[in-house]
Formats: sequence, C-alpha cells, structure tokens
Amino acid sequence: MFQRLLASSYQDFVEVLYADLDLAVNRLEGNPQLYQNDSEDELTGHIIGILQTLGYAASHGTTGGGSKDITVNGKNPSWVWIGEAKIYKSSNDLHEGYLQLSTRYRHPDPTKSCGGLLAYIKRPNAATLMDKWKVEFMKLPLPNLNSRECPKRSKLAFFSIHDHESSGLPFEVRHLAVCLHFYPRDKSGRKAKRYARRGSELE
Repeated sequence: MFQRLLASSYQDFVEVLYADLDLAVNRLEGNPQLYQNDSEDELTGHIIGILQTLGYAASHGTTGGGSKDITVNGKNPSWVWIGEAKIYKSSNDLHEGYLQLSTRYRHPDPTKSCGGLLAYIKRPNAATLMDKWKVEFMKLPLPNLNSRECPKRSKLAFFSIHDHESSGLPFEVRHLAVCLHFYPRDKSGRKAKRYARRGSELE
C-alpha cells in the first residue's frame, strides 16, 4: 500500500502493480481446482477483484478502442495499464490477444505505454508453452523488437518491447502465465469422473 502511495512516476506505478498482479495470480494458482470451468471473463474477474481489494482502481470492459479486459488506473489519473487475457489453447490465441492489446487498445501517451498479456494455462507444462509462445512471438515483424526475462516469474513470464506503430514510441508488454492445470492422480482423484474427463481432454 505504501509503495503504491509513494509511486512518483509511471514506471514506479507499473513496478508495484506487477508485484500485486503476481500476488493475485498466486492466489488463483493456489487453488486451481476452483477455476477449471471458468471462462476468460470469469478468470479475469477474479484477478480484477483481488486487485480491487488491494486498493486499485481496476475494471473490466472499459471502452477505448474496444472493450478492454483489464484496465488499472494509478493515483495519477494519467497513469493507465491495460491487460488482455486469453485461455491458452494454442499460441494463436495469444497472438490474437497481443494484436488486440497492441493495435486496438494501446494509447500513444507515454504514461500509458505498458501493458500485459495474461495466458490462462489449464494444460500441463506451462513453462514449455510460454517458451514456445516467446519463440513464435520474437519472429513477428515488429520494429526494434527485443525481449528480456522476468526474474520474478522465471520461465513463466517475459517482457517484450518494440516501437509502436502509431506513436513510434517504445511499447512494453509483460507476457504472464497463470498456471491453472489440475489433474490429481491420488485415489479420490482417480475415482472422480470430472478428473477422468479432464485427463482425456489433455491426452
């Protein structure tokens, strides 16, 4: 809370937000069994609800080039962070989400120059899936495209930055896996019909 209140720049605001976003993600990942049937909107609603309890002005469906999945406003009214969320069935899902984020929702103002792409992963091997997405993403013909690892979510998150088509200014995105795979192999899990169905879906 104090870090949010003491943020004196847009970058300070984004850095603190990412720490709190990770807290929200960790809460979902701690009980993945609760979210197996949730849609993208429902999962995003859980994330936004946690951010709101932490004191953020966070909302879903805010208009601006379209209906944005996540909008977070800082204490300075000009500070805005936009997030797009997708259930990761294939890397194409994330590609479409990134296109929405970067070509539809992104504002040219430098105090709105960071965004996030959340990948809800209900499949096994989230780190491998994120690495596959990163490899494919880095092949995109984006001007001055670079990437760097996220030390706080090693192998499950990375940053990308490239010159935005509209403004020509750097546009930074944090690509973040939300690991929701749940397929218990214990005795009670083996007997549960819903988990048996889940196993066949993942084969």
